[in-house]
Amino acid sequence: MGPKIFFFNIIYYAVTLGLFRLGREDPSSSLGYGIMIVIFWIVALVFLIVSLRIKFLAPKSFIQKWAFLR
Repeated sequence: MGPKIFFFNIIYYAVTLGLFRLGREDPSSSLGYGIMIVIFWIVALVFLIVSLRIKFLAPKSFIQKWAFLR
């Protein structure tokens, strides 16, 4: 796994788990945090697709290429 995709994964999971934790701490605002998680997922998906298209994040091994094509 390349360093760029590894960094993307760390940021992705840190933000998702952080928002989930904030939603669990304050039940009255959990719907807002849930919506923020979905919005973040959509933004991350668009960033990932664009990054793969412009070759900023490029799969290097056969397994990574196969996983991307699935």
